[in-house]
Amino acid sequence: GDARMEEAWILNGLERPGEALAAADQALAASQRRELVLRAGDLNRENGRLDMASKLYDLVMADDAARGVDDWRILFARATVRSDTGDWAGAEADLQAGLALEPDRPELLNYLGYGWVKRGERVKEGLGLIQRAADARPDQGYIIDSLGWAHFQLGQLDQAIEYLERAAELAPTDPEIIDHLGDAYSRVGSADEARFEWAAALGLK
Repeated sequence: GDARMEEAWILNGLERPGEALAAADQALAASQRRELVLRAGDLNRENGRLDMASKLYDLVMADDAARGVDDWRILFARATVRSDTGDWAGAEADLQAGLALEPDRPELLNYLGYGWVKRGERVKEGLGLIQRAADARPDQGYIIDSLGWAHFQLGQLDQAIEYLERAAELAPTDPEIIDHLGDAYSRVGSADEARFEWAAALGLK
């Protein structure tokens, strides 16, 4: 199973998702070991097969529960799938369970904080979580973007632009970050800068 799973990820890197997913299925047919099931879940998640990813993560979670194992990584992975399928309540539960295990884990703080901010729920609390993530990982563009976007949602435009510009420097090929910067420029009346950033974002997409 291990060799077939390695092959699956190599095929995925070569942008041959159909073959990659077939190889992962074959690996699981040979072995249902936790690490293989988890990696197959990740592969399915990356390729948009969210129902299959969810089933595989549930398998790992059930096995972990039976053995008394707690792992924030699997909670985080399942939370992202739940969020992407529109089950924010389920995602929120997984993220909060993850934070109960790892209260300072930046990935969990950022994802939950950004989820609240994006939905306009608990925005100030969300900003607090993102700030903690940013303090821990000041070099991560996607976290600094979340911080900028939270300030944007709160109408704190000077801070929003400062953080979004820094995020764009850290992650210049991320279209969502560049798009957010364009939105912030537009809000403060910098139309030319906004058009430039939106065009760049479209080019990256």
